[in-house]
Amino acid sequence: MAAPIIKIKRSSVAGKIPTTASLELGEFAINTYDGKVYIEQDQGGVGVGTTVIVINPWSVGLGSTSFNTYFTNGNVGIGTTNPSQTLHVQGNARITGGLYDSNNQVGAASSVLTSTGSGLRWATVTSGATISTTAPSSPATGSLWYNSDLGRTFIYYNDGSSSQWVDAAPFNIPTPASTPGKSSTTFTATQGQTTFTVSYSVGYIDVFLNGVRLNSAEFVENAGSSVILQEAASAGDIIDVVEYRMGIGATGPTGAAGPLSGVTSVTNDATYYPLIVTGTGNVNPYVSVATSYFNFNPSSGTLVVNQMSVVGVSTARDFNSSSDRNLKENIQVIQNPIEKIQSIQGVSFDWKEVKQSSLGVIAQDVEKVLPELVNGCNGKKAVNYNGLIGVLIEAVKTQQEQINTLRQEIEDLKK
Repeated sequence: MAAPIIKIKRSSVAGKIPTTASLELGEFAINTYDGKVYIEQDQGGVGVGTTVIVINPWSVGLGSTSFNTYFTNGNVGIGTTNPSQTLHVQGNARITGGLYDSNNQVGAASSVLTSTGSGLRWATVTSGATISTTAPSSPATGSLWYNSDLGRTFIYYNDGSSSQWVDAAPFNIPTPASTPGKSSTTFTATQGQTTFTVSYSVGYIDVFLNGVRLNSAEFVENAGSSVILQEAASAGDIIDVVEYRMGIGATGPTGAAGPLSGVTSVTNDATYYPLIVTGTGNVNPYVSVATSYFNFNPSSGTLVVNQMSVVGVSTARDFNSSSDRNLKENIQVIQNPIEKIQSIQGVSFDWKEVKQSSLGVIAQDVEKVLPELVNGCNGKKAVNYNGLIGVLIEAVKTQQEQINTLRQEIEDLKK
């Protein structure tokens, strides 16, 4: 065993660190200024090899009385023996107090800690930053915009196969413009009085005369400032003006703010022609379309359509089919009506969908002899039963002629 002689070298130069050439194995070096002790280690070529290490790596109270402790070189590992960063924590970390980036605390207006695909990164945030109130024309994943009308923020979502704006708060319903409720103003009329001054929202009122509700033709709403009766009141009549507020937009029971406000009165869709009802206040609703295939006359209640498909039973006092001679050409008497009728079977059957019994004919049978009476409807065959009437009429007439001929022959034989 080597002689137990300990050699100590000393330096008072700040920051002075001995080298492996100046410090032999088993020697100590003391820096009296830094308050550190150095020793050379040799792991036989394993690990870090031959190097100088600090026995007391902490620097305590240098130049102050705050007793700061710090490392000036190398990495610090907690939970790991091979730290790869200046501070490497293997496992969970808890910080009591603030977390700072340079001079900026996390959560301050100018610096935040954000998560990326490769770990945590610092991001700079401009003080008073805002987002657009209109959707960006070329959004990227994570883009935001704020809808001031709905009071909602939307985020752009893209999973690689689909992309769309997603409502970040779909249940954030804005406060209604009006509060639900009902208010009533009562007047005692003078003889011949027609105008009653009252403030209300047009489209939200009903008017009652002595407890009887007036219809829209019996009064006029005067721009929310008064109600004018079409027929003058008598002395002592009680007039009630009742205002309704549903709290969900323009949904008053009468008047201008009905649920269909804002819709167009004309539709010219190439396939569908829906009923579009318009009208405000005391104006009677009307229907208008830009096609001859669909027409409605409110004054007469006449509805004209090119084709109509009814699923189920259609009931009316009477059905009239257009049959004016002036609408027809190439008119000919039906030939061989009896033969045609004999080729068609009258059958009883049950409708599959409603399990209801009925009587009639089979479209495919009719199509074989009278194809002009069969057409398609929603992929199913339909029969023009009115057309069968003409065939039956001619069949009856033909049979009657045969009966008359046989009757005459019988009379001749009797004579």
